[in-house]
Amino acid sequence: MRKEILLDVEGLNIYMKENDQVYQACSEVNFRIPRETTVSIVGESGCGKSLTCSAVMGLLNPPKWKVEGRMVFEGEPLAVWNDRFMNRIRGNAVSLVAQDPMSAFDQRMTILSHFMEIRGNRLKSKKEVLRQAEELLFHMNIRTPKDVLKCYPFQLSGGMLQRVLIAMAVSASPSLLIADEPTTALDVTNQQELLHLLKKMKEEEKLSVLLVSHDLNLISRMADEMNVMYAGMVVEKGTTHEIMEHPLHPYTKALLQSRPAFSKKRLPVLEGQPPALAERKRGCPFQSRCSQKKECCQNQMPPETEPIPGHFVRCFVEESCC
Repeated sequence: MRKEILLDVEGLNIYMKENDQVYQACSEVNFRIPRETTVSIVGESGCGKSLTCSAVMGLLNPPKWKVEGRMVFEGEPLAVWNDRFMNRIRGNAVSLVAQDPMSAFDQRMTILSHFMEIRGNRLKSKKEVLRQAEELLFHMNIRTPKDVLKCYPFQLSGGMLQRVLIAMAVSASPSLLIADEPTTALDVTNQQELLHLLKKMKEEEKLSVLLVSHDLNLISRMADEMNVMYAGMVVEKGTTHEIMEHPLHPYTKALLQSRPAFSKKRLPVLEGQPPALAERKRGCPFQSRCSQKKECCQNQMPPETEPIPGHFVRCFVEESCC
């Protein structure tokens, strides 16, 4: 049985204006997030993952940014240009867990004050906010929630702050949780614990999750569906299992081959890096790093094809350029 679509993003284009020049940062991004499903966006730094999340959250404001495309959330158009509309959505129906927990907090405010700021206008009293905050922190394996609520952010570790941030994000019972590189600032032990807690909260709260990461091992354990992004474009998408087992795009294959593994063999290295906005050329954006490129890759943009049902790719390697 097919799940209802919570968020439908179609034809998302993001433009950035800088020094009187306009650059296209993301091109024709399409993806869907069904209810109670974890959908991932994976790729190297600078590929447009966080930018896509910012567009969904309505955080890209003119005149520097211009966002085009169709985004439908819970059956209604997502009016990212309307501040009043987005202020009702952000932190309520849609919550964000940022990659740097320290920057998400005001260092002059206690943790309880942060909960009061985001929940005080919906709960009747400070006592109610305190009760809910303690319950959520306890669910996040924080055994002394009352002590933590009295702390200032700079008094807590990165792992503790990230757990507090997730508790704050789910306090409004959102339909969609956007987790942007949630484990980047954490050590391995805290990463594993946080992933377990994130999965637990998703199941208990019946959340949909948009998980952004460059870590394919994390994605393989957490995500139901996967979007591989390169230079502002989704180059491959499908179920996580299908892409992990049968990658089609040369970029996806290179990412999978470079995953750390317990082996004496030297890992292959993907040379180079994604092109900067001002350096993007005609044709396939991956052409300068691709060992399988064809002549047509230099001047034609590969169309999205579906060689396997439910598995989409933008690549000429197995297709004719004509």
